[in-house]
Amino acid sequence: MADVRTRNAQRAHQLERHLRMATLPVGIRLWKAGEQIPPDAGARPTRKRTWCQYLTEARTFAADVRPRFLVTADDFTCQIGPGMTGLGERLESILSGEHVERIHFETKELARSAMSTLVSVPERSMQAATIAALEDFPVEPDIIFAAVYPGMVNRIMDASLWYTGGPYTTSYGSLAGICSAATATAYVDESKVTVVAFPCMGSRRWGGFNDMEVALAINIRNFDKFIKGLENLWLTGHSYPIGLIMGDQNETHHEIPEHDYSSAYPYCYER
Repeated sequence: MADVRTRNAQRAHQLERHLRMATLPVGIRLWKAGEQIPPDAGARPTRKRTWCQYLTEARTFAADVRPRFLVTADDFTCQIGPGMTGLGERLESILSGEHVERIHFETKELARSAMSTLVSVPERSMQAATIAALEDFPVEPDIIFAAVYPGMVNRIMDASLWYTGGPYTTSYGSLAGICSAATATAYVDESKVTVVAFPCMGSRRWGGFNDMEVALAINIRNFDKFIKGLENLWLTGHSYPIGLIMGDQNETHHEIPEHDYSSAYPYCYER
């Protein structure tokens, strides 16, 4: 476990070094049905929350309290989240669009068309989820999540395209921006190096995501590729914060040098 914690702390440090987020990166582990859950995987919450609220608590409590939630389908106030993350069922009342007709869409048919596009983990394939700050995450995460600002998204997209080419695409379905468009999409689609998603109205109204924040989700299998893309961009003069070119100053981008990032910036790997 100690080695996993050390690696997760390094992952958090790498993200924070390159993107400088305002809140902590978060680890998410989805425990498959029948999988043995270790004792330090987290504690059941004392009150019910939404999926986005759990993530915001984990990313904002950076001082004396470090919550580590172990949540099941019974721990939600919003029933969209369990269905999107595989903890519960995709309820027919949600799929039909009846709960958002004339709220988010003009007709039930239009609502249903949007609901059908929402990505989800296979229903009831997961028994629980661990959500906590990545730097002290006790197990290997499935997803690494962070709230980022629009300027950071330039670096995120460019780093994701370094090994794949473009274009970088995302989608928006009005609802389930954090649980579906971010978390579930990153989990089920490993072809995406990263997923950038727009928080839905609910995650901004109740989930603690502010006007300037969008969601970043990374499947753990793609994390090292993403970090390497960020490192390569750094070496070519494309980093965050984005350097401001003033007056007749020359631009700083150039071809990638022969040395690698760890030799150019060894302090980035120290804790």
